[in-house]
Amino acid sequence: MLKSIRKNIGKKNSDTLKKIVLCGIVASSMTFYSGVAFAENIVLTDEDINSLTGDNEEYYSGNEIIAGYDALIVNGYRVNRGESVTINGRTYTYDQNLELKYTGSVTGGRATFNEASYNKITISDGEAHIDINDGDFTGTLYQNTFNFNNIILELNISNASDYKLNFDGNTFTINGGKHSNSYVSMPNAISTNNTVNIFGNPDLSGAYIYSNYFGDAGTTSGNTLNIYSSGLTAKNIYGFDNLNFHIPSNTTSRNTILTLTDSSGTNIGNSAITAYVGADSLLKTGDYVNLLSNSNGITGSPSSSNVKFAEGVSLIYDANITNNGNNLVMTLGNAVVNEDSKAAAQSVANANESVSRGTDRIMDWLPLEELEEAATDANADNDDKSAVTGQIAAVINKSFGVFASMDGGRLKTKTGGGSYIKSKPAGIDLGFARAIETQSGNTWVFAPLVDYGKSDFDSYLPNGTHGSGSSKYFAAGLIGRKIQNNGFYYEASFRGGKTTTDCSFISEVLKNYNSPNVIGYNASAPVFAGHLRVGKLMRLNKNNLLHVYGIYAHNHINGITADLTTGERYNFDSVDSGKFRLGYKLTTRVSGLSKIYTGLAYQYEFNGGTSAKYKNYNTAESDVKGSSAMIELGWQMQANKKSAWVVDFNVTGWMGIQQGVTASAKIKKTF
Repeated sequence: MLKSIRKNIGKKNSDTLKKIVLCGIVASSMTFYSGVAFAENIVLTDEDINSLTGDNEEYYSGNEIIAGYDALIVNGYRVNRGESVTINGRTYTYDQNLELKYTGSVTGGRATFNEASYNKITISDGEAHIDINDGDFTGTLYQNTFNFNNIILELNISNASDYKLNFDGNTFTINGGKHSNSYVSMPNAISTNNTVNIFGNPDLSGAYIYSNYFGDAGTTSGNTLNIYSSGLTAKNIYGFDNLNFHIPSNTTSRNTILTLTDSSGTNIGNSAITAYVGADSLLKTGDYVNLLSNSNGITGSPSSSNVKFAEGVSLIYDANITNNGNNLVMTLGNAVVNEDSKAAAQSVANANESVSRGTDRIMDWLPLEELEEAATDANADNDDKSAVTGQIAAVINKSFGVFASMDGGRLKTKTGGGSYIKSKPAGIDLGFARAIETQSGNTWVFAPLVDYGKSDFDSYLPNGTHGSGSSKYFAAGLIGRKIQNNGFYYEASFRGGKTTTDCSFISEVLKNYNSPNVIGYNASAPVFAGHLRVGKLMRLNKNNLLHVYGIYAHNHINGITADLTTGERYNFDSVDSGKFRLGYKLTTRVSGLSKIYTGLAYQYEFNGGTSAKYKNYNTAESDVKGSSAMIELGWQMQANKKSAWVVDFNVTGWMGIQQGVTASAKIKKTF
């Protein structure tokens, strides 16, 4: 029979077969997949498989499992895969669903291998009953991932004292199904840094839960058990330094998470304990939960008798864990808001700042300094240098103008308590204007417009929590301006639209609970914005014009309801952001076709932040409040003296609460 196998696989693969067989023996059904990794274009017939019986000392005995490049064959059944499997850096893909049903035993098997690593093995809806007796197995299983979804697996290993296996960094996930096994001691085996996850409601009443899934190793350290269910029953647990309980939200006071039935009792040693519950938990201050229970006794003490208990990303409870002899009991103390919840509010603050950038754009939709162009020529010899005459109105009287304004930049906005947002805002405005001169010589200018803005951002909290996302809005509105013939002007605008925002963040606090720590949401809300501006243009000389102004701008975003991926529903307060700015701009003509300008301004943000309510708690506020200073440099150019096209380029630097650089480009044509 071996000659037949070697004939099919070739001489170069004879060592490979040992590895295939070993995986079938050592890891039972879960390694039916890992065998695929070590095979290259092996094709075996049913006749070959049926003859694989008896005691074959060099390879294995009584295990009718062979893996090939095209399929896995178990007792004559062809097993196809629907997923890609990467094993030791190589990927194999199978196109059909898994079909697995196996019953068998191995006696006296022996094999040696170096390492099986970085495999991802998933078995769903299968059934296997395997007995392994005696044998001599040596090798390392390193950084492999095994997923058992709704399978029935009965695995009994006996006489394993000679197993010299090293299980290091593997992850075993049980999701539903039924698992049973016998107690097995592997005194020469090593189990380090492995993780066992239990999801759903698997039947474990006939199972021992080992840190390496297969047996009680002689040396154990750094192993973790994560339980994501409640009301479970198992025989016992062995070899875990970390016990993490992810308690379902519907768990009530006095419930038991895991009941153990081993008559010898349970020893938890000096295990570290953490507990986590999903959103909208029914538990509250004063309630208690039995994390572990064994009527035959629980010995050992948690490494810390006082731990924290997290509810979603929102609340952190003080929790006391005690061992009363038969139960490991967690009692909830007072709750405080998790500081990482502020990261959710950072997205709303960024949405507000994006709308504010739109206000800056529309205020310069038709630069006042441009209107002064004809007045400068008409009054070159005018002794009154302090006024801009009614010639401004004549420039645009009874005319239409179309305009577009675009900007972008990189900004850093401080949001209180050492947190901040780094954003990349960008936007565009489109509109047209109509100017009308009154009998008193004043000019009214009106402009309907549409406004779009987007801002990608990263947010940071002092403890290292990092969020990212994007905010965008679309609005339409109207801007109006009254220009008096003495250079004074008054301006107002109003816009209405909708803003949407999405974000995700990694909670540094929840990392300590070995819990889901990537949180996200997306939401939308109506938005309204407007501004008032008062200013004066003053002629200093033929080529220099001074523009002083004061602005109050206001943004309103309706309250936002957002469902976090952790399950909490956040109700964000509405945002009412007010900004006051006082500044000046000096424009200098450098030729008949172009001008440059510089400007300085002081800005104060009254309140641009928000917080959310969860249950009866308010999350930490993203607080945008304080002073900033801006300096700008710009260039205006007309295509030629008879052209109605005007372009304007601007670069602005910010310091203070808001820091960074923005740049804009504006274009206008008068008809």
